[in-house]
Amino acid sequence: MLSLGMALMSLYFLAVFQLFCIKKGENRISLVAVAVYFMAAIVAIFMDGYTFMMFATGANILLLYSFVTRPELRSSLIKIALPTHVVSFGVAYVLFSTYIGKSGFDAYEMDFFRGWGLDLSTLVIPTKGVLWLPDLLGLSVKRTDELYFGDESVWVTTFALPVLLLGLISWWRVKRQMSIATGILFVAILGFYMALGPSLKINSTKPVELQLSHPRHESALMQEEYAVIPTGNAWISENLPGFNVMRASYRWSVLGIFALWFLVMIQISRNNKKNSPLWVMALIALIMFNLPDLQKRWHEGRDYRSMFKQIDNDLVTALRQHVHPAEKVAFIPWGNDFMANYLAPAAGFRTFNIGGDKNLNAAQLSWPTEFLALGGSIDVTRAQAAIKLLTEGTADVLIIPYFNMQWAPQMWPCLEQTTAKLNSDQREIFMSFPEFICPDKRKLELQSVIHALREQPNVEVVDTALFATIRLRPELSGAENHPISPDTVN
Repeated sequence: MLSLGMALMSLYFLAVFQLFCIKKGENRISLVAVAVYFMAAIVAIFMDGYTFMMFATGANILLLYSFVTRPELRSSLIKIALPTHVVSFGVAYVLFSTYIGKSGFDAYEMDFFRGWGLDLSTLVIPTKGVLWLPDLLGLSVKRTDELYFGDESVWVTTFALPVLLLGLISWWRVKRQMSIATGILFVAILGFYMALGPSLKINSTKPVELQLSHPRHESALMQEEYAVIPTGNAWISENLPGFNVMRASYRWSVLGIFALWFLVMIQISRNNKKNSPLWVMALIALIMFNLPDLQKRWHEGRDYRSMFKQIDNDLVTALRQHVHPAEKVAFIPWGNDFMANYLAPAAGFRTFNIGGDKNLNAAQLSWPTEFLALGGSIDVTRAQAAIKLLTEGTADVLIIPYFNMQWAPQMWPCLEQTTAKLNSDQREIFMSFPEFICPDKRKLELQSVIHALREQPNVEVVDTALFATIRLRPELSGAENHPISPDTVN
């Protein structure tokens, strides 16, 4: 949904312009502008929280800028635009909080904001393997979580030097013709400022001792001592609602890049015929510099499609044979189980398991105590204790997966057995997750657990190549032992 929210930024700011940035000579705000703004706020909050906050922040800046620089509009802004702005975002918040059943999410620690903050080196130097032309020209550098804080999304998505330069040139050329251009520049500045996170990072890498003691993703969070200097926005991220859950700080760069692109579009639309060819060439160069390696993308897309079909053929088909429609399933042990998000609707069962940390936190509020205790690893004692989920009717079937519920959706079924054609960098990424092993190896590891479960008199175990199912014996699994409690399952 984040990507769709980014795609809708143009719609959101079109609504902002119609409401706050009326053309000179006009001093009335149309009813259509009010309606579009109201609907845009509601669409934004249900689409994605990050871009909703960017929309709200950018709108606040442009509203204030218009109020200060356009005295003739102040009456309309106070009487119509400001109430529309407040009511639109207020109603959007009430609707969303009612939908999710709570007023907000728990705030995150500053080390997370810092780890996922924008490093200025990634803003001006592209990462190898992402963009075609910089790779071809040898301008890209290799970055991995072995050296850098956060995850790869922090450094593969934040290169913006071409649009930064072109956007600033555009602002300089149009600022006198169109005063709102400076307001848009303020939006860009704030976007990049918030993207930095609570500490300034300039090619900030993990010290050697941290790399050794907590390799790769184990040291994704960044302590303050490893940063250059504070940026001063920690107070905002700690205390202001909405801002305090935008833990992936670098995503604020979306607002900065969009605002700069906006300035480029304004400049091109107002350019005279004499300079048009030059700006068309600049725009083409900007697009070319940001093109991905199309051949690589094609092969990756084909591989993902192939793996997706494999999951359907190998796993979903097998689950349909061993799990009845609408049964309550508990995958044990539970974790950040992204695979469950797809398997449940695809195979037609219900499950406690879910992927996505916010989803997981929300689901855990309704989980039974017995299931909560089954996170992490599984052994004979914990597996035997899990049978209580069956005897009390909490679940209809337990499944011990031999595939990795978190990483297998990205590389099926495992690194050694995937049909995807991976380069050395891609292999290195997945090799950094020691828990991501092949199903046959995982099955060998859990032989003692499966054997112990087979010894239990009240359950029957069916073992397959990809998973084992455990359910009560037919004579013990009457309907009265399985009360339906849909509120606790996904």
